[in-house]
Amino acid sequence: MTGDLRNKQPPLEVQAAFWLWTASFAVALFAVGLIYFGTTGNLSEAARLAALRRPLTFPGVDSQRLIRYLFFVGVLLAFVFRVRAGKNWARITLTILTSLYGLLGFPSLLMWISVGADTLFILYVVFSLLQATLIIAAIVFVFLPNANSYFRSTPRRSGKTDYDKSGA
Repeated sequence: MTGDLRNKQPPLEVQAAFWLWTASFAVALFAVGLIYFGTTGNLSEAARLAALRRPLTFPGVDSQRLIRYLFFVGVLLAFVFRVRAGKNWARITLTILTSLYGLLGFPSLLMWISVGADTLFILYVVFSLLQATLIIAAIVFVFLPNANSYFRSTPRRSGKTDYDKSGA
């Protein structure tokens, strides 16, 4: 019976949420890349430095911040895979984290508004709204009735190992 539960396919709602969350992270990474390169000049300079095997530096852009952001997106993506596997704790955690992520991005959006409307600003707003829409849709999908029953039917760990159950 355990094998049957492990091979159980998630319902369409959970699969849709998986792809929506994944797409939202792809949009975020694309937008960050666009801003990372767009605020530092042109991409041809980055290509030239890469061809010369020189380190790529960006004045005014914090590389450590970018690395932390990429790590955070990686952690969120790991939660997305756990959601698809039917882990309710991951569904709740991902809902909270992506909601906070969206709320914390709002001040950044306001900062861009204060800077002024250039092409980069317009793209940033479009990508931010697209990402917010994808995240909201994913959260809605994982709390639909069919998804709820999937998360309820996924076995939970009792905290005991097979060793503990044998009485040894």
